[in-house]
Amino acid sequence: MSRKDRIINLKPGDKVKRNPDHWIWGDQDGNGHGTVIKNIKENTHPVIVKWNKNSFTNSYRYQDLKYSDASTTDDLLDMLDELEEKLINT
Repeated sequence: MSRKDRIINLKPGDKVKRNPDHWIWGDQDGNGHGTVIKNIKENTHPVIVKWNKNSFTNSYRYQDLKYSDASTTDDLLDMLDELEEKLINT
């Protein structure tokens, strides 16, 4: 089973990014990474994410059978680039 096909249960503190295949929420994420602040398993939008670049918070679909707005990330280099950009702009 590929990593992409595994079902991963998100928990508070997990890092996510927009899923480019299903994202319909404009620039809510600031085109960056976010942090899961709550997992609501019984909801159609089961994760609440706070986006790092703009602090915007909203609920998103995750592991839905058809659509998933958020996807997991372990891309450390992207996150370091984002942090560096934030520090430069401060």
